[in-house]
Amino acid sequence: MAASITVKKGEVASAINFVKDFLEENKVKDKEKVKALLMAEEVTVGLLNHSADDGSVKLAARRSFGNIIIDASAPGPEFELMSDEMIGEILDTGYETSDMGINTEGAIRNILVKSFVDQLKYKNEKGRNQVRITAVTSRYAFLYMTLTGLFAGLICGLLMSFMPDGMKQVINDNVFSLITTVFMNGLQTVVGPVVFFSIATAIAGFGNLSDIGKIGGKVMLAYILTSILSIVIGTALFFAFQPGDPAVAEGITATEVVDQETVAEMGDVSLKSTIVGLVPSNIIKPFLEANMLQIIVLAIFCGAAAGLIGQFSNLIKDLFEAMNELFLKITVILVKLIPLVTFCSMASMMLSVGGDSIVSVLGIAGVILLGFLAMMIVYCILIVLFTGLNPILFFRKYAPTMLQVFSLSSSNASIPLNMKVCGEKLGISPKIYSFSIPLGATINMNGACIQLAVSALAIAHIYGVEISGRMLVIMCATIILLSMGAPGIPGMGLILLTVILTQFNVPVEGVSLLIGIYPILDMFITMINCMGDVATTFMVAKSEKLLDVDAFNAAGN
Repeated sequence: MAASITVKKGEVASAINFVKDFLEENKVKDKEKVKALLMAEEVTVGLLNHSADDGSVKLAARRSFGNIIIDASAPGPEFELMSDEMIGEILDTGYETSDMGINTEGAIRNILVKSFVDQLKYKNEKGRNQVRITAVTSRYAFLYMTLTGLFAGLICGLLMSFMPDGMKQVINDNVFSLITTVFMNGLQTVVGPVVFFSIATAIAGFGNLSDIGKIGGKVMLAYILTSILSIVIGTALFFAFQPGDPAVAEGITATEVVDQETVAEMGDVSLKSTIVGLVPSNIIKPFLEANMLQIIVLAIFCGAAAGLIGQFSNLIKDLFEAMNELFLKITVILVKLIPLVTFCSMASMMLSVGGDSIVSVLGIAGVILLGFLAMMIVYCILIVLFTGLNPILFFRKYAPTMLQVFSLSSSNASIPLNMKVCGEKLGISPKIYSFSIPLGATINMNGACIQLAVSALAIAHIYGVEISGRMLVIMCATIILLSMGAPGIPGMGLILLTVILTQFNVPVEGVSLLIGIYPILDMFITMINCMGDVATTFMVAKSEKLLDVDAFNAAGN
């Protein structure tokens, strides 16, 4: 929906009526309508005052992804729409300024425009002043854009699937996969610093180090319990539906599914090896290898020590906080590209995944997705039991972030998004989420636990391998240890599954059954993983009285 009008000097009222009619047609609330009309008036007057004698201002209003945007443009020289100098003068000297030659009305307009700085964008291009007013910002705008990218990518990939294989491969490798890989590389670059500085800042902010142990203990216990619940859910659903047709085994060929060196490195999943692997041999190696557990340990040590070094404590804390803000800001900039990346990743997936592969594992995938739904219900029950708050409101506030996390398919890359929703939507204190979200992205893999349990049991069933009660207990412990030490990156579930199958002497070629459908499953896995991180953080924050209940219950957030 869009409309436009052109007004000249002396016709400001016509411009205001045009904007007012458009806002009313779109059922904008009174508070936002008054604010938008005030911005439109000040911008129109400012553009007319700086246009040629016979100049005019063109106004165009439109609705885009839930946002209501008003574009205003007029020919004329560049000027300062928001003049700090003029505002400063009028604030310093008051309104009796006519003898000083200051345009009081213009200064007042500048003050009003300055107050709306976040909703205004100004530029002068080719002798034309252009102002964009974001009259209404929809909280679902980014969600709509991401959804558009998702469905557009699916459609584009489907249409291109009829092209010759060689041409599809070239386009996929040089366009879709290229953009997706570059974006993910950018995110992975900042993930390490984000995890380190967010945790270090959170711990350094505690006045009493004993509080860290108390909160950390609650978070760890909650993560372990939800991981056990997710494995129980996956196991129960497998035995209820028995997915996996043994007849499929004959068609499975011995294919190199994943890097065997990586599998060998992860094969030792003993408690001893896990503990030894927590402490890095040098301070640089964890960042080079993206070893999140070691980065977290370093962050805990540095954050705790920051408050114990006397006169330098405040300096170090300020440095941690500044670096945390820096890398979070970089991430926010990158995240704005998510709709484009979603389009490319969906198109790439459609070009790479064959229909036969999807059909052959539909039963296994269906049980896994059912497990994800069951885990969401468990989150609802836990939220009611431990907070007494409305779980539906929780999911409604987290819903826009869910799709963004879904498209990223990476728990680590989703850390900034989850921390943002914790602070801005759910009312959780930074003391909690700055610590628990990065930690959860590394050790809390509820979605992966469900997928691993169902997949391992299903593939064992296909090959006729009987899983005893003792083996189920070992599988549960193995999955927990593997998930705690595995990086939250796309595709890691296939490597973890290979490790589990190797331990139970199940042919690892069975992993190839999931290759075709795994890109889709991986997105759901990430979504459930991250939902578990946020739900756990929410519950711990409530128990520690670090949850702003009024902010959580506030409408419109």
